[in-house]
Amino acid sequence: MTWILVVASGTGRRFGAQIPKQFVDLGGLPIVAWSILAFKKALPDAKLLLTIPKGKEYIALAESLPGNLLKLCEGIIEGGNHRQESVLKGLMWIKNYCDDCKVLIHDGVRPFVSIELIKRVHERIEKGRATVPTIKPPDSVRIQLQNLNRPIDRELVHLVQTPQGFYLSDLLDKMNGLSGTYSTDEASLFGTKVNIVEGDRRNIKITYPQDLVIAEAFISSRVIEKPDVDGA
Repeated sequence: MTWILVVASGTGRRFGAQIPKQFVDLGGLPIVAWSILAFKKALPDAKLLLTIPKGKEYIALAESLPGNLLKLCEGIIEGGNHRQESVLKGLMWIKNYCDDCKVLIHDGVRPFVSIELIKRVHERIEKGRATVPTIKPPDSVRIQLQNLNRPIDRELVHLVQTPQGFYLSDLLDKMNGLSGTYSTDEASLFGTKVNIVEGDRRNIKITYPQDLVIAEAFISSRVIEKPDVDGA
């Protein structure tokens, strides 16, 4: 069995919209809807759990998702105060339904995740390791070390995307021991035990308003095709 955990529980302060960015319209669909539809098309037998921000108003937003999107989700739960807490809450919810299944964790504000990328990550998941998609940086890279900085070979640098794949028990073991620490992604908890697969430059993360402009340009130029919500 495979579970998909779509993390959409941020409030989007950096984005500056009146509603969390995952619910902002993109090409006629809420941003998070694109991810839900992509995963259900790529892995139709997988179960999907969506995390949303705390608050009744956000539950109402989730319930207003178009078409059959709510029926595609096995559950919708409130997240935590930060990403790591939201992920842990999601994993504990999933644990009620499987002892040790594959889990793919995805940022709800990466709307253009491709079916091919989802399958690449899913196929590489193995016990004891994390699996992540990455891309190489197009720019030169420098690293800051206290008061000094120096260039590093960008061919050695990998920019990490989602979805990230794990076995449930492996990730819970890593997360349950954390106290007072915070990581920006779950794969970092595995140190060097990480499988890297090819990412996708179209798999952008909507963080700032200008990212939405780029995403809309992808759609208008047909770099990205809008999913069929009615056929979901």
